[in-house]
Amino acid sequence: MSAELQESKADTPPSADVVKMGETSVCATVRRFFKELEPEEAASLVIGGCALVVNAATNMLYPRIIGNIIDSGSTGKVLGGSSWIPGCSPTIPPLESVGAPEIGCPYAMFKKLLCSALPLYAAGSVASWIRVSSMNRAVYLIQKRSRKKMYKKLLMQGAPFFHTRASSLLIAKLLNDCEEGPKSMVENIYTFIRCCNSVIGGTINLISISPCLTGVTMTCIPFFGLFIIGYSSIIKRNHRKRKELLDAAIGKADEVISSIESVMNFGKEGDEIETFSRSLDDCDDVAQRVCNSEGVFMGSILAGFNFSTLVMLYCGSYKMKSGDISVGGLASFILYGALFGLGVSGLSKIASEVSKAAVSLQRVYEIHDLDVEEDNTKTLDTVHGKIEFEHVSFSYDSRAAVPVLQDLNLKIEPGKVVAIVGANGMGKSTTACLITALYRPTSGRILLDGIDIATLSSRWLRSKVFTVVTQEPLLFSMSIEDNLRYGSENATDEQLREATRMCEVHDFIESLPDKYRTVVGQRGALLSTGQKQRIGLARALIRDTPCIILDEATSSLDGSADDLVRSIVNRKDKRKTVIVITHHAATLRNVDQVAVLNEGRVEFHGRIEDAKKQSETFRTLFPAFSK
Repeated sequence: MSAELQESKADTPPSADVVKMGETSVCATVRRFFKELEPEEAASLVIGGCALVVNAATNMLYPRIIGNIIDSGSTGKVLGGSSWIPGCSPTIPPLESVGAPEIGCPYAMFKKLLCSALPLYAAGSVASWIRVSSMNRAVYLIQKRSRKKMYKKLLMQGAPFFHTRASSLLIAKLLNDCEEGPKSMVENIYTFIRCCNSVIGGTINLISISPCLTGVTMTCIPFFGLFIIGYSSIIKRNHRKRKELLDAAIGKADEVISSIESVMNFGKEGDEIETFSRSLDDCDDVAQRVCNSEGVFMGSILAGFNFSTLVMLYCGSYKMKSGDISVGGLASFILYGALFGLGVSGLSKIASEVSKAAVSLQRVYEIHDLDVEEDNTKTLDTVHGKIEFEHVSFSYDSRAAVPVLQDLNLKIEPGKVVAIVGANGMGKSTTACLITALYRPTSGRILLDGIDIATLSSRWLRSKVFTVVTQEPLLFSMSIEDNLRYGSENATDEQLREATRMCEVHDFIESLPDKYRTVVGQRGALLSTGQKQRIGLARALIRDTPCIILDEATSSLDGSADDLVRSIVNRKDKRKTVIVITHHAATLRNVDQVAVLNEGRVEFHGRIEDAKKQSETFRTLFPAFSK
């Protein structure tokens, strides 16, 4: 909107938006996550959790089933010397005693085991379906709630908030953190339950099959666990370094793309491509370390698993020789050992994964916890449009020691057209922001019809009293008609066309294939600056507020645009208070008075004829008027 605002934004340190996880513990974040769950979200999580328990329980039975099937087909006995299927004898005559033409009892038990396992497989499949469906439902609801709350908090902040934070970072929080935080947290909760089931259930089954063999196998666990914990920290450190380098490269790319026209005007496309490529190349060494460390990690896990399996097979063979364990029992033991190992491996990663989820959630909560400035509810029944500045001073928070306005005094009478002029950086646009209560004065006060605007509703001021048209009015990615109705939803079609005719843009709109339903693209990219200014002026006419601020609003229009200012003032014989911020001498022909700003103060306020004689700044800015 202005040089002052751009400078304020540029002065903001990039670290202002960085989340410091040290300020809030992971445990506190997890507790808050559960505490804020709404009933429907909690119900979905509980249903999914119950389904997960059922699914995990059926998974625990599969190794036992496999062992029983192996033993029933080879020895006629089931695991542990007892029948898993009711009604079958624990001991079945061996196959050799059965005549060739007949199907012996071992095969009958084998078939009965298979048939009896089908309900378990079916139950596991149904439970898995319910688990995934419920989990995804819960994640979606939490994500939606988080985004709604964040968006509301963002739009309830004042202008200074947005001028000290990069919009791309706020959008990243709304898009990525609201997506990944809840999803990762829920997935890790379920993973924790599943891994606990594998470890506890696996241990119980291992001990029930062979306590001695379990003791031998467990001796490998401490060394394996220490390796996982130690090497995970190395991988995490490499991931963090790579992310820092990538964030720097992407941040630079975001800056270039958002300023692509300037890049093109200077012919720097090739240089920027080369700079971005070098930034990505700088990640090569760290990325290679990440790849190597993850490869070593996974290879080591597999080696540890294979070593444990070999230990179980070696010791199990001796147990088989002594008759302490059957073939099916050993197979079940190995499968339970694998489930136990997977559970331990999963639990070793839970802490780091929950920490990552907590980081995303904390970035979300950082916005959720923002204070919202309470707006006053006081409004005025009638607004005449008298505006007064009384000893107003103002400094931006990022440059508190550098005042933009100093002891500014100015009185604008109702129905007058007053031009505010001055050199760049003298506080012209800042003055407009103070009038509309986007900012509050550091000292002094601003009066509307004799009432301090600090006591009035700022949202009422901006929606019902003031209309601001900037140098390049912001148009949203929707139709021309919707843009014209923005802020004036109840405007009639006739009012729209009357305003566009007055701003000399109606014929252009009618020449478009979709006319008023033409979508203008993001930020009005499909229109020229002049066309956007005319549509912005038409939108101001439609709103029909008692006070209008034109901040370089006709800078890209031809000479006929000067008449638009007078049209806005005299529309329907309603005299409006109009403040015109301009650098163009031609625009001054339609103003009643001029206020000249210099060094944050009003150097002169009065008629243009007097400004020529009394203001050196005015003569310097508009030499044509001095002739």
